[in-house]
Amino acid sequence: MKTSLVSQLIVLNLCLFSFSVTCKADDNIEKPLLDQVKISLCEAVELALAKYPGTVVEVELDNEHGSLTYEIEILIDGREREVSVDCQTGAILEHEEE
Repeated sequence: MKTSLVSQLIVLNLCLFSFSVTCKADDNIEKPLLDQVKISLCEAVELALAKYPGTVVEVELDNEHGSLTYEIEILIDGREREVSVDCQTGAILEHEEE
């Protein structure tokens, strides 16, 4: 499944080729958790940008207590906002300005 994650990271970079984006995944994510991912990186970024238009600067696959989320950092008017997107439903779980 790591190959699939790597493929998704490559696709995300292609989707956002005009931006400098850092993509990473937690080291503590195991294969059974990765099998639960239903929303691609590109879909998660599109959902986050639809709600918070700006420039994506970082995307991280994160394990929050056994539930996977994409943590997407978006630069909006010079301020960073972190948006959490559920990997199974695509729901925006939380957001915070940093």
